Amino acid sequence: MYFWNYIKKNIWNNKLSFKERKQQGSNCILYVPNIIDVWEITKEKLNNFLRLWNKVVFEEYENWKLYSKTWLNNYIVWKIWDSQICIFDNHNLAFYFIWKYFQNIQNKLNLIHIDQHSDMYKPYFYPKKLETLEDIEKYTFEWVNVWNYLLPLQKLWFIKDIYQKRTETSVLELEDEIAENNILNIDLDFWEENMATTDKSLQKIKKYIWKSPLILLATSPYFIEQERALKLINKLLL
Repeated sequence: MYFWNYIKKNIWNNKLSFKERKQQGSNCILYVPNIIDVWEITKEKLNNFLRLWNKVVFEEYENWKLYSKTWLNNYIVWKIWDSQICIFDNHNLAFYFIWKYFQNIQNKLNLIHIDQHSDMYKPYFYPKKLETLEDIEKYTFEWVNVWNYLLPLQKLWFIKDIYQKRTETSVLELEDEIAENNILNIDLDFWEENMATTDKSLQKIKKYIWKSPLILLATSPYFIEQERALKLINKLLL
């Protein structure tokens, strides 16, 4: 219903500065790519999947300027060994991928949040129960945005503890018993050029990639240049 489609209503990330964007001549339409399930991936195949597209997936009006950001033509779910890697643009899609993962998992996990933002704002409302795929899509695309999708995951009993890692120092101090066998929720804007981060933290996170059951990689088009984000994906995964 939402994937491989356009969001035209004043909902989801489209709600951000909706009126101001309209006044600036924007059509206020955001594209939602489709999800592709892939299995065996080489570096060449991965780069074939990760090709930039020209459709707007995030838009904001800030400092009297309209910013229209594009991404890829698809999201990727890559299943390899005992890990599942999800690659997508806006970070609130993590809500959808985590919920879907827990359809077949009974035990709760901790979540390691590696991001320059906390994403811990309160949403407009908390759902009491989400049972069907249609329910979860509706909540994902109509109620949460890039700032407020984490707390509902705890309310729904999917996540035990959330460990916020928002500086290089905190990442380098990450302990194995916390990082391994838990969710890695990574926003690649953590390594945006203006952040005080280096390859040291990148290599630290890389060592946990194949030791985690669920790895979420958000490329955050508004906060980091997507060419740089794609290079970071290659460094982390290959």
